[in-house]
Amino acid sequence: MGEWAGSGAAEVAMGQSVVHDSPLDGVRVLVVEDHELVREVISRLLVEFGAAVTAAGGVAEALEALERERPDVVLSDIKMADEDGYALIRRLRALPPDRGGQTPAVGLTGLITAEDRARVLRAGFQYYVAKPVDARTLVSIVAALAARSRTARGSAARAFHHRSAAGVGTRP
Repeated sequence: MGEWAGSGAAEVAMGQSVVHDSPLDGVRVLVVEDHELVREVISRLLVEFGAAVTAAGGVAEALEALERERPDVVLSDIKMADEDGYALIRRLRALPPDRGGQTPAVGLTGLITAEDRARVLRAGFQYYVAKPVDARTLVSIVAALAARSRTARGSAARAFHHRSAAGVGTRP
């Protein structure tokens, strides 16, 4: 990440003091944001709360990251210069589940109308978060989505194991 010493950017962007109880310990988050400072601030915030963060500057970079790893949650800006967050969520949802197609996602945007919110949710994001981001709200949403994601993955793994033991649905 970039230089933070003395910038005060993190404190200003977060707008509040942070309680360090690490609610995101072990949670893997992919942050997709084309504005470097915003990407750094959000990534730093999540790391402070215990998350392992992969940051991407756009859709292509995010999809490359998804080839290498499976985050518990994706946070994506909606309005980006090249491809927008809607393009990312369409491509993410088109992936098979074992490649991340059902990964919970949060749409981050400065657009604040009810119509904007509805469009973000219809597109396939589970949450809509307006910028500037409230630190506690964002951490709570990421923690809730990660818990849901891990529960779903655990259920799928248990179901696969059960089917495998019965000789049904085994992988080659």
